[in-house]
Amino acid sequence: MDLLETLTQTFIEDITNIKNICAYLLVGVIVTFLLEISIRKNNMDLTHAERFWMITGWPLMSVIFIYHFFKGLFGDD
Repeated sequence: MDLLETLTQTFIEDITNIKNICAYLLVGVIVTFLLEISIRKNNMDLTHAERFWMITGWPLMSVIFIYHFFKGLFGDD
């Protein structure tokens, strides 16, 4: 087995491990909760679909939030 096959097999085993999936979703729920607090302070609400996508895509949502937070903090926005 060559290096690429070994790395691929290890990666697949790692991302299909139930502990890793649960940890990813738990972090997603926590991040979504914190982002929702910020969103509700601006008198906006989230739909269930938006919450679902925030939980599953929390790394991207976090980066977008941080980018716009600092843009608003230091920019003319």
